Amino acid sequence: MSAEITKELVAHVAKLGMIKIDNDEMSEYQNHLTKILKSIEELEAVNTEGVKPFANPMRECLDLFSNH
Repeated sequence: MSAEITKELVAHVAKLGMIKIDNDEMSEYQNHLTKILKSIEELEAVNTEGVKPFANPMRECLDLFSNH
């Protein structure tokens, strides 16, 4: 993993988000954030060369509403 999620980082992010996290919850959030970032890194490692991007689903939703 490229970056370690420390308790200090969790506390900083919580402060930025104006979220109160007590010390008992700190390890739980640290583990959750670590798993999330690990999943993102795994997705970034997938070779997507030659894969066409998906269509924007919002376009179809807008078309549905414009007919009414």
